[in-house]
Amino acid sequence: YTLAAVSGSVSEVESDPLQAVVAELGGVISSFATTDAEKWKVLAKASGIPNVNSFKLSLRAGLDVTANPDLKYRIQAELVSRGDPSALRSSVDLLLSNTLNDAQRETFLLVIENDVKTSESLPIITHLLESPDPLSRRAAAEALWHMANPSTVPDLARTLQDSDREVRFYAVRALSDIANEPGWDGPSEAELQEHQQKYLAHWQDWAKGPPRAVVP
Repeated sequence: YTLAAVSGSVSEVESDPLQAVVAELGGVISSFATTDAEKWKVLAKASGIPNVNSFKLSLRAGLDVTANPDLKYRIQAELVSRGDPSALRSSVDLLLSNTLNDAQRETFLLVIENDVKTSESLPIITHLLESPDPLSRRAAAEALWHMANPSTVPDLARTLQDSDREVRFYAVRALSDIANEPGWDGPSEAELQEHQQKYLAHWQDWAKGPPRAVVP
């Protein structure tokens, strides 16, 4: 293959253009023959690559052919963003192990707080709430807020007592979105800071209600 697809456009591929470009980009990631710089170049364009199984298979293969830990973790984070539960579980384990440098940790935290959406990921994300690192707990709480799944109410209720202000904020916003109660819309951070006890007491009391089922 060549690297034309890295710098070229889909329209430049003559037949079955989208599939051909995705295959070529995936080949860059999964090949022993390409350099780290070439792989990084593809990953920089990954947001424009469709979330198709063939590209996820290439990413998984890329984990096996890459020795550079920063590149390997970036590939793993890309799999997390595409809904791969195994990659998410491994990423959470790495975060809990406290062995990552700041840049590596940020790679995983950004994708967790912004791109994790599936109900299958819920038990993995709630496990991250146990981290001693407040940045990891913030990412987990923010992810739960974005998902707003009723099954997470017990975990969010416990998170209302977290020592970190931002973690508590995301827990309040998540519970507000789940409950959708009139007059209890999610507050801003400034509003929560000013009236913290009112919000925490309300949502702790609300969370004592009946169990909620997982929303697919």
